[in-house]
Parts: sequence; C-alpha cells; structure tokens
Amino acid sequence: MKYILTILVSFLAVLGLLLSRHDPVNYSVRKTPVYQTRFVGDAGPVDFTVVARAAVPATVRVTAKLRNEGGQPARSSGSGAILSADGYIVTNYHVVKGSEVVTVMLDNHRTYKAGLVGTDASADIAVLKVDAQGLPFLSYGHSNELKVGQWVLAIGYPLGLGTTVTAGIVSAKGDSFIQTDAAVNLGSSGGPLIDRAGRLVGINGAFTTSTGAYVGYSFAIPADTVQRVVNRIIGGGGRSLVRR
Repeated sequence: MKYILTILVSFLAVLGLLLSRHDPVNYSVRKTPVYQTRFVGDAGPVDFTVVARAAVPATVRVTAKLRNEGGQPARSSGSGAILSADGYIVTNYHVVKGSEVVTVMLDNHRTYKAGLVGTDASADIAVLKVDAQGLPFLSYGHSNELKVGQWVLAIGYPLGLGTTVTAGIVSAKGDSFIQTDAAVNLGSSGGPLIDRAGRLVGINGAFTTSTGAYVGYSFAIPADTVQRVVNRIIGGGGRSLVRR
C-alpha cells in the first residue's frame, strides 16, 4: 500500500510540473493561425468632399417647357453636365424631347436660356449651348477602364431638390451601360457619373421603375459613348470637344 501511495504522489508531482509549464489558454492561442490582412491599392479612408465640391458646380438642372399629347403646356425636368467653359452641356434626349424652351440652372442659381445644338435619340443624348464664359466644366474619363467594385458618384437634381451627390460602386458594366448602386431618382437623368478623380465616366440614363423611386441600382451611358456622340453633334458645327 505504501508503495502504491509513493507512485501516486510521484505521478501527481510530475503532472503538476507539466501543467505549470503549459498554460492551456496561451497554448491554444499560440497554435491558432493568424493571417495579416493585406490590401493592394487605395486603402485610405473614403472621402468624397473634395471631388464633390469640384463637380457640383459643373452640374446643372435642365428644365424643358413643352406640350403634352393633348396640346397642353407641360414641363420636363432633368440634369446635365457642363462640358466646356463656353457653355456646351450634355443631357439626356428624353429630358428635352419636344421642348419649346429649355433653361438650365447652375448650382449658384444662375439661370440661362439654352439652345438645342443637336440630339441622338438612339443614344439618348442631347447637347445644349448657353451664352456664357468661364463656366466650371467636367473632363472626360475613360469609362472602358472602369472596374466592377470601383467607387463612383452620381450628381443631379432629383425630386425637385437642389444638387444631390450619392456614392456607390460599379455593380456591372457592358459596352452600352454602366450599372451602379449609387442612388438615382427622377430628375437625375442627364446628370454626371464621375470617378474619384472627378472625371466624367458616364451620364445617368432614364430612370423607370414600377414605383417611380430608386430600387437599389441605376444605369448610366458610358462616357466613351457620350464623347463620341457629342463630338459628332458639335463637330457638325465646326467644334469638337476632345478628351482632356
């Protein structure tokens, strides 16, 4: 019996020594694999204040007076992007379709009567011209270089409000469209879609849903298409706006 007790005491002593050298909690932590998080690219904080401050003045409200199918006075409202310091503006064709008088209002509330330079109904593009100099304007970006997941801003005058900036990412893209999740509502049609550098990468297109409200995605006409159509329209008058 004494022999058995001696063996038991020795076993407990050895066990205590082993436990004192190995902290179960620390041991499990040391054995847990830890992977360093890495991000290759622009990992800085997302801040659109500078680019929005530069792009908002180059976005206008477009108002068209027309007559409806019954011949009664009607009004169409949308947005537009200034493309040159001397007053060339691009918007959607459907915003000014059938218009008798078109006016544009800048972010500073200055209003101009606009002339219709030309349209392309199939591309839903119209070019306006106001008699002004020294206007803020947007430079073209390369819409074909946009990548899914890239940040973009949609600017316009939705729902009768003042200038509104919304942010989202490129959700999908094709040769003739850019899909984003930036909020776009009625009245934003014709407004600019810009990248984080403030370059024009698209023109927000027609907005039609069953409810008439934003449903989580929107579409824009790629800037490469816009530039080609605008240059064709303006080029016919001896002027071409090139990529800057």
